[in-house]
Amino acid sequence: MPLKHNPFFLLLFLCCLFGTSIQGQTVYELAYEYPVAGKMNPYSTFFSLNSNGTGIVRYKDLKAGSLAEMEILEQYAIRPDGSADTTLLIYEGLNPKKIAGSAKYIPVVFSYWFKLDSTGQYQPWAVTGKAGEPIPVASNITRAVLYQPELLARNKPFVLNYFDSTSSYFTNIFYPNPKGTKGVIPWFETKKPRLFMLVVASTRDSSLMPNCQTDARRMVDMFTDIGENELGIPVLVDSVYGSRYNKATVEAAVNRLKPGPDDIIVFYYSGHGFRDQTIPNKEFPFLDLRDPNNRPRPKPQAQTMNIQDIYQSIVQKGARLNLVLSDCCNDTVEAKKTTSPVSPPASRAPMKYNKNNLIALFLTRTKMNFLMTAASRDERAIITPRYSSYFTYFFIESLRSYLGPAKGNPTWFQVLEDTKKQTNLYAGKVPCPNGNKCQQTPKLFLPR
Repeated sequence: MPLKHNPFFLLLFLCCLFGTSIQGQTVYELAYEYPVAGKMNPYSTFFSLNSNGTGIVRYKDLKAGSLAEMEILEQYAIRPDGSADTTLLIYEGLNPKKIAGSAKYIPVVFSYWFKLDSTGQYQPWAVTGKAGEPIPVASNITRAVLYQPELLARNKPFVLNYFDSTSSYFTNIFYPNPKGTKGVIPWFETKKPRLFMLVVASTRDSSLMPNCQTDARRMVDMFTDIGENELGIPVLVDSVYGSRYNKATVEAAVNRLKPGPDDIIVFYYSGHGFRDQTIPNKEFPFLDLRDPNNRPRPKPQAQTMNIQDIYQSIVQKGARLNLVLSDCCNDTVEAKKTTSPVSPPASRAPMKYNKNNLIALFLTRTKMNFLMTAASRDERAIITPRYSSYFTYFFIESLRSYLGPAKGNPTWFQVLEDTKKQTNLYAGKVPCPNGNKCQQTPKLFLPR
């Protein structure tokens, strides 16, 4: 049943579409002082954060006259008892490199602390050295200016203070539209590719409500926006949920996919998954396609499909880009998704997608196939009350990050690797039922 033609699901979809804004890049100008060799050094900083919690910082040592760059990675501060302190965010500096300055200059590694204010927003609070230092009792940031996208787009001198005019960062912000070859029409203008999306969600399982429904809405929202509003291509959405949630309906929906060689297929599953111990060579999960309201419940093997088998069926249809994603556990059939009290932070400024990056991910002529599931073998997927599933949340935010102006020439491997990294990082702070910290490592299929 096409999701857009179902009144109930369409209403929920529209509520999601118009009730949320696309979140993306956050840029701050920060000034602070930090002791180096016993003396206070002044620094100015271009702090650029993506919506998935990664980003870059370019910082000037004003005393040494040097410019350096670091990657940053977002995480909550940790209390002495090992729990997450959701009032404090740390952006840990990683992989520093000198951009300009003396040959002897060695960049200092910084961590940037943001504190939750009374309005529910995280604001710059302090700067320390490497991760592990205690938070200062007072802020050492002397200047903090938030550059909303419209303000950033009017401030070339500010960006040029940190980036060369030929850098991809600068050109993506100020010249976001691709320069075509004169007289040459891009292939996608003549071939008219389409995006097929098939969503399977276990929306009637009380142990997952409202997670599967929320995850499905967000995925449809994102890909519909990318396809119809950004790329200008048709998006054909089909769905399996509610009382139609069963193996036969999923098989029929997969069989209905009839892409052409220039088209895109996105398959997304949200529900329970498990590994079948009698089939040890299957590293990817089996989907539990039993309607929880049907009694008596059949054995799971009677109502299941393996996500890798679905992937193989879709690839054989010959579309140019195939993206198959499953957000489910990969543990015993009795294991349920773990609920975490820790939701990822949401304090991003709206952004516009970069046309070059949209083309690089969705409209390249190279045929590509990707399969990724939320958890590796013997692991559970984690859900949260606010943001639903870690894997789906970080996939959406990673994709948005690589479509934004901070990235250049993105690849799907980068999107999926960031999804894996952030999911694993946040899952590692969640208490699991056995008393240990959880482990959730999304698994990417790499054909041999």
